[in-house]
Amino acid sequence: MKISALILAAGESKRMGKPKQLLSFNGKTLLSHAIDSIEPIIVDIKVVLGANYNKISESINGRAVEIIRNNQWSNGMGSSLAKGIESLSKDSDGVLIMLCDQPLITKQHLKSLVDHFLKHQITICSGYSGVSGVPAIFPKKLFPDLMKISEDKGAGILLTQINKIVIDCPWATKDIDSMEDYQSITK
Repeated sequence: MKISALILAAGESKRMGKPKQLLSFNGKTLLSHAIDSIEPIIVDIKVVLGANYNKISESINGRAVEIIRNNQWSNGMGSSLAKGIESLSKDSDGVLIMLCDQPLITKQHLKSLVDHFLKHQITICSGYSGVSGVPAIFPKKLFPDLMKISEDKGAGILLTQINKIVIDCPWATKDIDSMEDYQSITK
């Protein structure tokens, strides 16, 4: 089975006041950290960029990823999700959706998601604080549903409506939306 990875990193980082994709975490940018986390597990990696496209794309030039440009990034995460799903090859059996602002997600957790998907071939997602969310892997049959998600919503809305396996991941709640979040995580 072929699983593709889709890293959503198109947002403006309005609350942060600067591109969070380029913030430093353990000696690399948040986006590079996300790529490094999935690179040993999945070969077909796509990164969806939008706001600050030139600056952010320069930071990952030379990486073994395909950069997808979402010119409609200001419409919300759903537009980036649709653009990314649209870019998947016909032979992708599933897609791992992840964000670049969850740096505490471990390679072990991502590998566990992939292993469960290969075994069960249904949606596998991360669970935290009673919520099902990303990182998550969706089978090909749900690609059309992912493309229809409202532009201001993410994949989490679909996770409330489908059969899935949830893998506990309490550190997934630690995402970076503000400078306070960033300072808390980097301590």
